[in-house]
Amino acid sequence: MAVRATGRRYRGIIEATGGPGAAGLRLVNELDVEPYLRGMGEVRDPSWPPASLRAQAIAARTYALRAMATSGEICADERCQVYLGQQAEYPAMDEAVLRTAGQVLTSAGQLASTFYSANGGGVSASREEGFGPTAVGSPTAFPYLRAARYPTGDANPWSVTIALDQVAARLRYPGGLSSVTVARTGPSGRALTVALDGSAGGRTVPGIEFARALGLQSTLFVARLDRGDGAPAPPPVALQVAPEETATAAVVPFRALEANVANRGAGDDALSPAEPARHTASRARGPTWPEVLMGGALALCLALRHYGRREGMGNDMLERPA
Repeated sequence: MAVRATGRRYRGIIEATGGPGAAGLRLVNELDVEPYLRGMGEVRDPSWPPASLRAQAIAARTYALRAMATSGEICADERCQVYLGQQAEYPAMDEAVLRTAGQVLTSAGQLASTFYSANGGGVSASREEGFGPTAVGSPTAFPYLRAARYPTGDANPWSVTIALDQVAARLRYPGGLSSVTVARTGPSGRALTVALDGSAGGRTVPGIEFARALGLQSTLFVARLDRGDGAPAPPPVALQVAPEETATAAVVPFRALEANVANRGAGDDALSPAEPARHTASRARGPTWPEVLMGGALALCLALRHYGRREGMGNDMLERPA
């Protein structure tokens, strides 16, 4: 079925809710998990080795089925798993889905929470690093979500420049900032808390919130003060959610999530192209240090150094083979 608003085609059934007087039209794609996996947009590179594509299919299937078992819904963007529909299908991934049909990852007899990212900078994240201190839970919960180094051919360093006054505005610091430092890191080196200091005194913010508000691609960074030319901060980013929490991400549109960040002083929304808000799978988804400079010309600024591309903030399981 083709949906003109998205310019995409989808297998299965499209359910539309809303109408005259409603805030908008909500589209739900209902289909079995196997065709859903064929239409995902997480890996669109047929040059990947077949074994890597099969591993991706198994991780995505596990994520989707755990979401269905616990939340019943799953969003179609980077907060959950990217789903593009029928036009994203290609033979190599079709084969990977077919060869792994029904295969999932389990732990203690239950579906595992599978997380992966485009690039984790050569070291995976712990649960606390990925989702914050409130997500730690029992010390024995999710033992497979741990910090561990893994070989990578390219940590893909990146940089961005943000003025200190924008840092203050995005984080709703009421005065002028003079210092921004990483106060505490996790076992992989990712920032757990960031300390702000300035004319309004000291304040700490979670590393995840810091990265989200400033549109950073990772919490794996170090900070320093420097002088340099400032540039507009990247748009705020939405966080990845665990599969058992995807119903919340699906119910609240991406636009609304970004508006909530902006309401906290985070700046303009970062809007994605229109996509189905939810899709349903049947129960039958060599590091180098880059720099981030913050500040105007000849102004005091903050430098952050990062590893990796967009992380999705979970435990990094898969990366393109070297």
